[in-house]
Amino acid sequence: MNIQDSLEKIRPALQMRVSNSLARGVGVRENFQEQLGRFLDLLAQAVLSGDATWLDPILQEWSNARTQTDLQEGERNLSGLLYKVITYSFEIARETLDAGDALELMAGLMPVYLRAVEKAAALENESQVQYISNELQSAQIRLKKLDKSKSNFIAVAGHELKTPLTLIEGYAAMIGDLATRENEQVHMLVQGTHNGIRRMREIVDDMIDVSQIDNHLLALNFQPVWLNRVFNMLEADFKSILEQRKHKLVVKSFSGSNE
Repeated sequence: MNIQDSLEKIRPALQMRVSNSLARGVGVRENFQEQLGRFLDLLAQAVLSGDATWLDPILQEWSNARTQTDLQEGERNLSGLLYKVITYSFEIARETLDAGDALELMAGLMPVYLRAVEKAAALENESQVQYISNELQSAQIRLKKLDKSKSNFIAVAGHELKTPLTLIEGYAAMIGDLATRENEQVHMLVQGTHNGIRRMREIVDDMIDVSQIDNHLLALNFQPVWLNRVFNMLEADFKSILEQRKHKLVVKSFSGSNE
């Protein structure tokens, strides 16, 4: 018996066993049997012609049919299907054919099956890479939107905070003017309020600057600075606070700090 006849002889049992093993439900099973029938038709053509690429169209179709869940979980359903077909082909050949015909059929099918497995693995890898690439692209788009939302929030918050700060500053000035000079405690509280407002205004201005930088509305102009002068300014700014809290800030000189 030639290979084509042997394949045709085992075909009904192979088609039934594979579909019963992989398909659940009568409707799904009937549809899958039709697809499996196409696969076996192409398999026969591949064996007859010696060209395993006959199976490529249906392998591509099955690869494209992978679900979102399959891609997310990295499932290799196509390779699994082929392994089932190969296993059942050899089992049914041994059960149905005599030893010589079974061996001849296996020898004829093996090159086609091996090439099909390689093609299936390549298709699955391609679809997985494409899925990951699409997911990364979607993540980048979401990150850009989040970054834009962050910049917009900072810009709006910065501008909205300016108005209440101005009001607080005005009321603090009025309280300072109304308080008598002898009431030193009130003046200290007012001065502390002014200092807090000044620091808050600096923070708001920094927020607005960050927003403008993010939106390319403000260009940075980098210039060299004298670190010793920066440290001296910081020391002067924090001197009173450190004294109140009985802390000490020590700025040590370093090479080039006095230039």
